[in-house]
Amino acid sequence: MDCPSFSVLEFGVFDSEVKFPKMVTTQDRRPDCYELELYAADCPGKSCMDGQWYPLLHGTFVCAKPTSIRKSFLPFKCYYIHLQTEDAALQQLLDGIPALFTLPRVQELVHLWNQLLPLDPENFPEDRLLLTSGVCRIIHTVCHYRHAASDIKEDRILLHQKSLLQTEAYIRSHLSEPLELQQLAAVCGLSPTYFHSVFTEFFQKTPARFVLDCRITAAKTALLTENRDLAELAADCGFSSQSYFCYKFKQVTGQSPLQYRKDQLGKLQL
Repeated sequence: MDCPSFSVLEFGVFDSEVKFPKMVTTQDRRPDCYELELYAADCPGKSCMDGQWYPLLHGTFVCAKPTSIRKSFLPFKCYYIHLQTEDAALQQLLDGIPALFTLPRVQELVHLWNQLLPLDPENFPEDRLLLTSGVCRIIHTVCHYRHAASDIKEDRILLHQKSLLQTEAYIRSHLSEPLELQQLAAVCGLSPTYFHSVFTEFFQKTPARFVLDCRITAAKTALLTENRDLAELAADCGFSSQSYFCYKFKQVTGQSPLQYRKDQLGKLQL
């Protein structure tokens, strides 16, 4: 079997704060080659691939194709390789790698990338052999772990886990606010449609149901620990009126708020 044929255009470590210290976002662009990136630590920045924004977290691997439309929100820092190939088999292999997914063993890739950094293929022909070999090992390792992963759905959940947990914390600390889908999607840094899908997969509840359950839980705690007017309690828990609060509370728990308080406090006194 012939070795894959490709040319490495650039490789190394890219730090946007060094290259573009005052830039916030880049313009849309179409790569003229395959762009491989590894994020070894969480970054404040995000990557936009074909209109979809993704957080750049520890273990994120990016494989941008010449057909992609890319944009970045800075800052970020990553290992990178840019390569060109006319090899049909290698193109098929690279095209089969997802645009973004999470690698399970980042340090192995970091080690392989670090071995490339001292190489100087322009001035030392022998380094070209090591560079070609090292890039092949990186692609092989990425493909191995990609195939070992369960599926793309789990990858995207892992990719957004930190943002989803931050959104959960935001919900719990802002229950008195409207908490519309668009607002929560913005907190998570995703489009509303994509956010709804990923959030539902992660929490096994729609965002609307999750918010309602959080409000009901907060209301239960308030009913047992405070002796406040129901209208005030309803407003603090994010319900538009006392009547709507009582309706939703009974719909979820099977009891009115006052019945719940009486039953639960009665149990506590036993």
